[in-house]
Amino acid sequence: MTTVGSEVQLPKEVDEANSQYKLSKVAVKWDPISSEIFEKTGKYEISGKTITSSQSVKALIHVFSNSKPINIAAVGDSITFGMNVENPSANSYPKQLNNRLGSKYNVMNFGNSGKTLLENGNDPYIKTSEYTNSLGSNPDAVIIQLGTNDAKPTNYSKINNYIDDYLKLINKYKALNTKPIIYISIPPKVEKNIYLIEPSNVEKNSTENSRNCTTRWARYFHY
Repeated sequence: MTTVGSEVQLPKEVDEANSQYKLSKVAVKWDPISSEIFEKTGKYEISGKTITSSQSVKALIHVFSNSKPINIAAVGDSITFGMNVENPSANSYPKQLNNRLGSKYNVMNFGNSGKTLLENGNDPYIKTSEYTNSLGSNPDAVIIQLGTNDAKPTNYSKINNYIDDYLKLINKYKALNTKPIIYISIPPKVEKNIYLIEPSNVEKNSTENSRNCTTRWARYFHY
């Protein structure tokens, strides 16, 4: 994602899932791309291959106009909000992301602590004002960071609904008039049981996400 006149470098590594659906970094070689694509707005598909296994890889470069800042909606739980971070308004990850991206971007923090992705979880994100406000924020991109609180035992007993609920959430943002790019963030590793979050459930949920990426919801990763 970039703006007219600003070239971007494609990543040198991508995530690849093994037969157990564990993710690892692999080097990739991209096909040459013309610098001309950065001179006009549009969505451009780029191809390449992994160096070790020659697996085909695709990426999308979205080039936006410079006429207004690119709106990015950061959707999530306490990790997005910045719980236990000194001065979240200045130090949360959405703010830090905005600092790195610069003035051409407007990263909005719609995090709400303790929330689940599961619609029938103990505290669903979709019932918050942050969710409603994120839908109304005219986003050009949406980053979804949810799933950690779904690892609590009371919620994990309902985890079979997780993928369906995730797809429904994605579709809500896809249906917006702005047709935003949607980024899915796998819940970060939890080192110890805290706030009733079970680390092994987080690990299992991340593995299940990787497995489903190749089946039920792979089509949602290409916008």
